[in-house]
Amino acid sequence: MPASELTCPPPRNYYIETGNLCNLRCPFCPTGLRRRGTARGFLSWENYQVILEKISPHANNIGLFNYGEPFLNRDILRMVAAASAKGIYTSLHSNLTFRALSPKDAEAVVATGLSCLSASMDGASQATYGKYRVGGSFSRALANLSRLQQAKLRLRAKTPEIIWGFLVNRFNEHEQALAQKMASDLGVTLRFSLMDVWGREDWKSGLHRAQENRNSDGPAASGPQAPPPSSPGAIRLHPRLPEWCCQPFTSMIIHWNGEVFPCCTVYEDKFSLGNILKLDLPELWNGPAYRQCREFLLHYGPEQATGAVCETLVCAVADKFLPAGGDQ
Repeated sequence: MPASELTCPPPRNYYIETGNLCNLRCPFCPTGLRRRGTARGFLSWENYQVILEKISPHANNIGLFNYGEPFLNRDILRMVAAASAKGIYTSLHSNLTFRALSPKDAEAVVATGLSCLSASMDGASQATYGKYRVGGSFSRALANLSRLQQAKLRLRAKTPEIIWGFLVNRFNEHEQALAQKMASDLGVTLRFSLMDVWGREDWKSGLHRAQENRNSDGPAASGPQAPPPSSPGAIRLHPRLPEWCCQPFTSMIIHWNGEVFPCCTVYEDKFSLGNILKLDLPELWNGPAYRQCREFLLHYGPEQATGAVCETLVCAVADKFLPAGGDQ
């Protein structure tokens, strides 16, 4: 399909990075590793208003997070409130260790109308939690989680949904049952998922290895679906591609300085597809850089020489190309 035809309806999902700074040093995160290649800073309230004005006619969901701790941005609560006031589903992912929340602080978070808050707490003790959340305090995160839940109950609020997000790895897998009991006692939802360990054998849990065995024994799983570029129906991406490769068809990833990237795993400024502070949304979303990414993903296999960011960057697609004619 020619790149000129690879247009999509405006996205309904947006991830807006409120700042790419964090108080933790998580070992698989480019922010935690203090990796270079991108400018550092916080999204200003003025620029957020410009972005929100451009995307709100289309947005169903806005996640105010990506490569940083969102509560470090001093304007985060009014950013959430402004989007919530437009009827948009809003979510935050936080390590909840930026500072101790008072009951009043917790009520202010609930009062924004935030739809969902997920706390990144990978363990049920400091020893296991601190293995990945380097520099974090499990007791502080747990106390803040409790204060948010109590504030929600005091205010008789339906939102936010409060989630304890537990990424399973080799060092914490034995604490899943304990975490389940602790979450139940708090009255919050516990959500387990496998930590993406980027091939590091020393971090793989028994669940990682069981999944690898299932994948090697059975047929390849179906790839993620994305909306069609220009025709009715659905398209299916190659099963080798990870789930976030559907984002160039469905979601816009906006960094703190307005630079837009094809998916949530892309970090360096040189891979920007354009800047939403300078371009209109339709011009950017269906511009040549986005269309090139879609072309590469739709025809994933042998090298294509599209010039697309998705084809040229080093990313989570470990096997960037398959042999000519190959399907494995």
